[in-house]
Amino acid sequence: MIISNFDELRFYVDKKTAYEKFNLFTLNYEEFKKLHLLISYESIKDDIPLKLKEKTNSFEQDISKKLYKDFSNFRTLLFENIVKNNLGNEALASSVLNGEALNQQTLLRLTQKLCDRIIFILFAEDRDLLRSNMIKEIREEFINQKFTNYSLYDIYKFYFEAISNGNEKLDISKYNGGLFAVDELLDSLIIDDFILDENVQILSNYDFASEISVNILGHIFEQSLTDLEELQANIDNVNFDKTKSKRKKDGVFYTPEYITRYIVENTLGKMCSEKREELLIGNGILIPSNPKN
Repeated sequence: MIISNFDELRFYVDKKTAYEKFNLFTLNYEEFKKLHLLISYESIKDDIPLKLKEKTNSFEQDISKKLYKDFSNFRTLLFENIVKNNLGNEALASSVLNGEALNQQTLLRLTQKLCDRIIFILFAEDRDLLRSNMIKEIREEFINQKFTNYSLYDIYKFYFEAISNGNEKLDISKYNGGLFAVDELLDSLIIDDFILDENVQILSNYDFASEISVNILGHIFEQSLTDLEELQANIDNVNFDKTKSKRKKDGVFYTPEYITRYIVENTLGKMCSEKREELLIGNGILIPSNPKN
C-alpha cells in the first residue's frame, strides 16, 4: 500500500503499521534507487518488496541471535573475571562501600553497567555519534604505551570520563545521561586486560550502523533482563521461573520502531515542526518570524 501527502510518501508491506518513508523534495540518489526498487512495475509484479521484507526479517533474527550469543558470552567471562579479582577484596570494600560486603550481586550489577557502556560506544561509533573506531583506538592506546603502564581498563576509564564530560581534544561531545558518570566502585574494579581485549573486539566486528538496528538492540535488551534475573537467582541458589520474571510481570517489552516514530511525530516532533515554521531562513541565518525587541 502506498500513501502520500505530496510531500512524504509512505510504503507499507504486509503490515498497516511499519512502513518505509521517503521525502519527495529531499530525496537523494541512493534513496531514489531504493524507492524505485520498491515501487517499480517489475518489482511489484514479482513481489520483490515482500520478498525483501521476509529476507530482512530472517537476517535480523539470525544476526540478533548471533550478537546476543557473543554478548552473553562476553558478559559471562567479564563477570567471572570480576568475581575472581574483586570478591573478598576487603580494601576495596572498606574504601568504597564503607565496610559493606562486596558480594556477587553487586559485582553482577557492575558487570552489566560496564557492558552497557561498551555497547553504547559500539553503537555510537558506528552511527557517527562518537569518533569512529573508538574501541580500536582504545586498544591501540593500550598497546602503544611507552612510558606508562596503564591497564586496558584504565584506558577505557579515560574514554568513559571523556564521554561523560566531553573532550575537545578527542572531539567528543558531552553525554550527560548518567551512564558514564563517575562510579567509584565500578572504577575501582580490577579487570584482566585479555577480557577487555579480543572479547570486545568480537562485538566491535559487528556493524551497528547497517547490521544492528535499534529493533535488534531492543530485543537483546529484553532477553538480557530475563538472563540477568536468572543469573541473580543462581547466585542466591533459588529456582528461577521465566514465566514469573520481572519482564513478564511488569510488562517490560521493547517498543517497536513504528510506535516510537508515531509517538515522536505527534509529540516532540510536532512541536519541533511548529517551532521551525515560526522561523524564516534569511542569508543562512534562522530569523524568528516575530522577533522580540
